[in-house]
Amino acid sequence: MSQQTDRHSPLLRWLPAMAFAYVAFMMLVRAPAADGLLYALDNDSAMRLVSVRDLLAGQSWFDLTQGRLGLEGGFEMHWSRLIDAPIAGLVLFFDLFTDRLQAEILAITIWPLLMLAAVVALVSRIGTALGGPVAGPVSGALVAGMFWGDARFLPGAIDHHNAQVALLLLLLWGVIDRRDQPLLPVAAGLA
Repeated sequence: MSQQTDRHSPLLRWLPAMAFAYVAFMMLVRAPAADGLLYALDNDSAMRLVSVRDLLAGQSWFDLTQGRLGLEGGFEMHWSRLIDAPIAGLVLFFDLFTDRLQAEILAITIWPLLMLAAVVALVSRIGTALGGPVAGPVSGALVAGMFWGDARFLPGAIDHHNAQVALLLLLLWGVIDRRDQPLLPVAAGLA
């Protein structure tokens, strides 16, 4: 059995990446056109984009007031800026190459796919820790297919749900697979 595992390991190692690439490609093909993506956002994702825009426009990290919600004076949001920051970073990065609107569209397209890539990688690690070198890549590929078309990972899904799934899996990996990795429990605690 070990010869067979060794012989197939290069293919198995790339199996989660190939599954992710296929699923990501299909999600991008089926996504609304770039100009329509902003109009296809669900309520939470649209509110997250407003929070990111406010942060980029100079609103304080600690000021979570949304002036567009609630009564006069706005509403204090309960969301964390920890999700706003990487999305804002993507917007600023894409700003280097295009205008702000296109940068936002690229950021809200890429962010859920980055979260899906993290989920696939983490499930592969968890599968390897629990079932060995064959189970890891197979479980990573299966989870890519499982989340195909899942609303949490579609282009435009920038609310906090996809990040919560990834952080939960990081926590689980840190609890399960602590062998020779002293920083993994720390990462699990932070997650």
